Parts: sequence; structure tokens; C-alpha cells
Amino acid sequence: MVQSKQELCDLLDRARIELRPNLGQNFLIDQNLMHLLVDRANLQPDDTVLEVGAATGSLTELLSEQAGAIVAVEIDRRLMEIARQKLSGRDNVELFCRDALFESKLDMTVVLKLTRHLGRLGGRLLLVANLPYRLAGRLLMDCICGELPFTQLYFTVQREVADRILAPHGTKTYGLMSIVFQASGRVKRLRKLPPSVFWPQPEVDSTMLAWARTTENTPAVLSGRTTVGSSVPLAIDDLITLKEVVKVLLHYRRKKISSCIALKQESPLRITDLNRALAVTHIDPNLRGEQLSPEQYVALAQALNML
Repeated sequence: MVQSKQELCDLLDRARIELRPNLGQNFLIDQNLMHLLVDRANLQPDDTVLEVGAATGSLTELLSEQAGAIVAVEIDRRLMEIARQKLSGRDNVELFCRDALFESKLDMTVVLKLTRHLGRLGGRLLLVANLPYRLAGRLLMDCICGELPFTQLYFTVQREVADRILAPHGTKTYGLMSIVFQASGRVKRLRKLPPSVFWPQPEVDSTMLAWARTTENTPAVLSGRTTVGSSVPLAIDDLITLKEVVKVLLHYRRKKISSCIALKQESPLRITDLNRALAVTHIDPNLRGEQLSPEQYVALAQALNML
């Protein structure tokens, strides 16, 4: 069952736990919203799910009722012990007390566990989580661009992060996250979340988002006028190159593409190759990087990989 604010307060008081603001410990206490997050994922018995920020195990419990395997990560050992008691006897749940990220990549122990379950069950790999603000951006980028084949992500994040993910080109918030999310799949805002649906209440608004990777074998699961992103599959090699292109062309946001290339920082991409890719894709080097659409960045990445 989803714990109410009073139940959480009582639970933490009995365990003599004081929350640590530096860990971004804000519990989602709205039962309808937590069920919405799980329902939108449409979990199946052969699915493997990663949850980061498991806290006392409320969301983990809901996930365990539908998915084949849940790997739940919580950095606070005191909260993890409460979750262990709550989830005792649920054989499809593995709990890990550790930081989910190591140098901006998923912890290797977590990767190995997810890979094992994915091979055993054969279904989808998903992230379903109320993400801690401190690691959300880095974690999401690794889920999309990392070594694990995540097909869908359902999560809550700070509204500022969600706005960057959904931003159209030409806007101030458009950047690496916007391009990677929109070039690799379809992304949709599910709900805007006021601080009151969390405890303790954060000082900022939050957003619930869904992302589905576009592949040749999997139709887009997100549709509607509020959905943004590509319906064309993107190979992982092109996605990796795309990230490098974005870093070069958006490093100096107000400069022309040609100037960004000439001034490029550390990157495996060569100046001659970048200029050739611009010519092949007929992209004007006098434009600024923020003016290029995700589709144009994909075209540049694919051109570079063909040179």
C-alpha cells in the first residue's frame, strides 16, 4: 500500500530516522499518482524494472505485483532496512543499498543484475521511479545512451529537467537532453506535480514523464498531440555520435556552427569530418547549434558514421 504522510512520519519516527535533504529525499504520497506511474508502464510478467530511489518501498511493492523482476536501489541504508521488511517474501524484488551511479553511469552491480533478469525473462527493460533530483539527469541519459537496452522510462523529475527534455529547438532550454530524448524515441508529459503531492514538500514543481524508444520491432507506445520525438529508429552508434556532435555545436550556444567547430573542445570528432558532414546534409554552417532540430542532429551523426 502507498504510505500516507502520517504513516511515513510515524514510520520514520519509530525508526528514529531524520531525512537528509542533500539526498533529495521527497516521498511521493499521492496514491493516485503513484498508481498512474505504474499503470502507464503497462507492466507484464516478463518485464524487468529498475527503480532508483526506492525509499521505504511503496512504489517497489506496486511494481512487484505486475513485473517479473524489480531491481530497486536506495542509497540510504536506514530507509532500505524499512523497505526490506515491507517487501519480505517478494521473490521478484532485489534491493540494493548503494549509489545508483558511478561516474555518471549505472553502477556495475546493478547493470549485471538487470542483464541477468533480462536474459532470464526475455521481456522489456524499463525504468519506473520517483527519481531523486540530484542524479535524475545523469541517470536518464545513461538509460538512453548506455549499454543496457532500456525500451521505456516512466519517472518523476524536477520540472526544470522535464522542460529541458521537452524543449523545442530554438528555445533557451533546448540542449543535449532535448535532442537525445527526442531523437531516440517519443516523450510525453503525463502530469504536472505540485510540491503538495510530496513529503517533505520540495521547493520546486515536478513533472511525470514517459519515454519510449523507437525501434523497428516495437511500435511507438506513446501518442497524442502532446507527444514529441522521432518515430524513426536510431541506431546506438548514431546515438553515441549524436551526443558528441551536440557537445561540439552547443558548447558555445551563441556562436555559429562554423565557429563552434573551429573552437571545439576535447572530442573524438575531427574538424574535417564535421565540415564534410555539414556539406553532405546541406546544413548552413552560419546557423547556431540551438537552431538545429533533433532530426538535423541525427542526419549529421549518420553522415559522420558513413564517412
